[in-house]
Amino acid sequence: MTRPIQVTLQLTLMVAPEVSRDELRQECNQRLRYAFESSLSDSPNAIQWIAIYDSERPLPKRRPQLASVLTNLGVASVVWCIDDVRELRPDLTREQAASVLDTIITKHDASCGIGWDTLEHFAEMLYGEVHDVEP
Repeated sequence: MTRPIQVTLQLTLMVAPEVSRDELRQECNQRLRYAFESSLSDSPNAIQWIAIYDSERPLPKRRPQLASVLTNLGVASVVWCIDDVRELRPDLTREQAASVLDTIITKHDASCGIGWDTLEHFAEMLYGEVHDVEP
């Protein structure tokens, strides 16, 4: 007797510059269906794409799309991103802004939630007062 399980994984693929996200998605779906032919569910939702991150062609902010995906999974979430931190602190690098977010996840007061003040507080705690950025 078989049972359905869900597997979440992250792949890093080397892709030719001319390959579009849609082409990549189709190719991966075909290969996954072939590789797991005997055990993959017949459901059209057997393979679900959550995100494709392409560092050379970044997607615009898509919070409503992410919220929709999470809602379909029965999850509610407020999403903060590196750009939000850098909007408050343009003097920080992307890596520093990511560090601010990582620290917030483990150290924020859950009874107060996470807001702009939280981002500002943890950025100052980690990197001091805001520094002027030269254009």
